Amino acid sequence: MNKISAKLGFWSAFICLLTFILYMVGFMAILIVNPPFVWTNLEDFAEYANTYNQFYKHMAEFSMLVSSVFFVILIGAIFDFVSKSRKILVRLSIHFAVAFSITISINYFIQFTAVRLQIREGITEGLSQFVQSFPISGVAAINMLGWTVFFGLSSIFVGFAFSGGKLEKFIKFSFIANAINSFLGCIGYTFDIFALTFFTMYLGMGFFVMLIMISLMFYFKRSVSIS
Repeated sequence: MNKISAKLGFWSAFICLLTFILYMVGFMAILIVNPPFVWTNLEDFAEYANTYNQFYKHMAEFSMLVSSVFFVILIGAIFDFVSKSRKILVRLSIHFAVAFSITISINYFIQFTAVRLQIREGITEGLSQFVQSFPISGVAAINMLGWTVFFGLSSIFVGFAFSGGKLEKFIKFSFIANAINSFLGCIGYTFDIFALTFFTMYLGMGFFVMLIMISLMFYFKRSVSIS
């Protein structure tokens, strides 16, 4: 086995796990530190952003941007460890992982740069379609495309690439379950089913991603000793 790939896989899984934990900490901190925000209009959003602490929001956004990059590296590392006949599945997963990373990174980078700076300067004309907090904005839809479609497709293809013992079967189950969760999130967002979207995107996805990353850390640790 390729020791470099094992190390890249192990540490990428660790960073993905860490960034998801930071995201959840940031999400919980927002609920504790600031009053809840429900979108009404851009003016109210700008006032809220200028009044209340936005540090935890931007921390969560940056964490997800970092996570998406290391997810691509993680899938690339997995490629070296699956059987030759299943490598095509991981190759497809890599393509969708790249699409996932690009789409959500565009959104999060816009949020903590362009949106933050324009709100600070009082420039709001034409900004609503670039604000993720507006749930039906263009950039929010792009973000959900990444999380629900591309992340789901990447997960399901790489999931079916695993075979073998109990750990491999558990990883396979976790990836496929995450894919189903993502696709359900797509249905929830497309048809404006708030409860389904909230459950899949905030609770279900966090749970399955943690299962995936922890099990992959054991997988790479077992494959090649990590020094």
